[in-house]
Amino acid sequence: MIEPLQSLEIPEDSKVTMDEWGLVGSTQKRMKHKLRMMETTDSQGNFLIPLTNRFDLSCDESVRCTAAAGPLRPSSNG
Repeated sequence: MIEPLQSLEIPEDSKVTMDEWGLVGSTQKRMKHKLRMMETTDSQGNFLIPLTNRFDLSCDESVRCTAAAGPLRPSSNG
């Protein structure tokens, strides 16, 4: 569950369609710190929702950084 806290302004020429601060988790078990959530598409048209704690970058810079890091993969450590 993600609780949106604040919507951020998106530049007109941006590929980002949503940029918000929010809290992740249920009311019983929630992260203490805010995260930034954005909606965009990659070069193949896949829908992406990157989450980050980088609030010092523009939304486009932040999306580029998270895309360069690659997708998260499930851990096999169970």
